[in-house]
Amino acid sequence: MPCGAHNIAESLRDLITVRESASAAETSSDHARFLVAGHRGCGQTTELYRLQDLLAQAGFGVVYFDAGLEFDLQQQNVEWWGILLEMIWQVDEQMSQSPYNLRIPDDLRNNAIEWLARVVTKKTERAEMEASLTTEFEASAGLPLFAKVKAALKAFVKTGSSTLKEIQQEAQRRPIVLHDAVYALITYVQEALRTQGRRSLVIIADGLEKIPLRSLGDGLTTHNVVFIHSGQHLKAPPCHLVYLCRSPC
Repeated sequence: MPCGAHNIAESLRDLITVRESASAAETSSDHARFLVAGHRGCGQTTELYRLQDLLAQAGFGVVYFDAGLEFDLQQQNVEWWGILLEMIWQVDEQMSQSPYNLRIPDDLRNNAIEWLARVVTKKTERAEMEASLTTEFEASAGLPLFAKVKAALKAFVKTGSSTLKEIQQEAQRRPIVLHDAVYALITYVQEALRTQGRRSLVIIADGLEKIPLRSLGDGLTTHNVVFIHSGQHLKAPPCHLVYLCRSPC
C-alpha cells in the first residue's frame, strides 16, 4: 500500500476491521498484513500514529514501535529474526501497561529467547545461562532471563560483536524455534485480550524504511532480504501486522 494518500490511517483501520469481522464470522482465519511504502518525509509516521489511536478507539490491542529507535540502522544489518525478537519484547512491555495490564507467563517469555541465550552464553542449562549473563554481561542478578538476554543482545549490537553472526546462523538453521515461540506468546496475548472484551492484537512496526539500501551481493540488498526473501518470517506472528518500508520508486 503506497503512502501519501489522504486518510491512509482510516483506510488501514477499516481494512483491519473487515478482516477481523471475517475472522469472527469464521469466513477467514487469517490476519491482515500490510506493507506501507513511502518516501521519507511524506507523513508515514504521522499516519501510523493516527492508526494506533484509531485502532485503540475501535477496541484493538495495539503495539507500536519505531525500528529507528530500537535498532542501530546505520551499523546493524536488520534481519527478520531481529524484528521478531523486537516484537516479542515490545508486546511484553506494552501489553503489561495500562489499559491492558497483561502479565505474560515467564515460561512463554523464556521459551521465546532460550535458543538465543544458548548462542550468547555457550551454555545449555538455564541456570548456567543466567549465571553467565549476570557475570559476563553485567546484567542485574534480579532481572529475569528474558530481560538479561535482551540486554546482552543490545550490547552485542552496540559493539558489533561477531556473536551476531552466530545468532543469525542459528535463526536461519532452525527458524521454526522462533516461529513457534512467537506464535505461543502472541496467541496467549490474543486470548487475554478477548477475555477483556477487546478485539485482536495489531503490531505496527514503524521506521523500517530507514534501513540504508546496501548491496549484499548475488542480487540481494538490505531491503529485499528483509521484505521479500524473509516475507514468510515477517508474516509468522498470529496477529494483524503493519510494516513501514521504503517506496521502490
